[in-house]
Amino acid sequence: MLWVDHGYNRPATYRHAEQLKKRLNLNLKPYLPRITPAHRDAVYGEIPAPDDEKGLKQFSAMMKLEPFQRGMKELAPKVWITALRKVQNLNRAGLDIVSEDTNFHTLKVSPVFYWSDADMEAYLEQHDLPNEWDYFDPAKGSEKRECGLHASWGADAVVAAGAGI
Repeated sequence: MLWVDHGYNRPATYRHAEQLKKRLNLNLKPYLPRITPAHRDAVYGEIPAPDDEKGLKQFSAMMKLEPFQRGMKELAPKVWITALRKVQNLNRAGLDIVSEDTNFHTLKVSPVFYWSDADMEAYLEQHDLPNEWDYFDPAKGSEKRECGLHASWGADAVVAAGAGI
């Protein structure tokens, strides 16, 4: 199972990942950026503000998309299963349960695509699974924005940012 650790996760997220890894016997394969968060911040400055679209795309390409792309190339899955949901943002609402992922040349399957927040909460409760309420994705800038994994600009962003990595 591919996990991009961009290095900006909060402590609760790392604890959550370790808890699920043990409990569900997951074979997590972490992929990290080629540059540490401290190095990135020293050279490029703080995480871009939510209204800095260009800066967020560069940040995402360097810290999230490049490691994900590397992981996808190494693991070479034919199918990518994700917890993507329609209610999360407008870009995702335009996708479906099964979609072609042209960024990573695979089939993307989103089994919980039509679930509401209440559906997700009920499932977690029914199966006694924890939720990680402190999760923060600095590549998005806000919950209604895409980091690039599920957006058409994602693959090109990695190539464009390649010189900075």
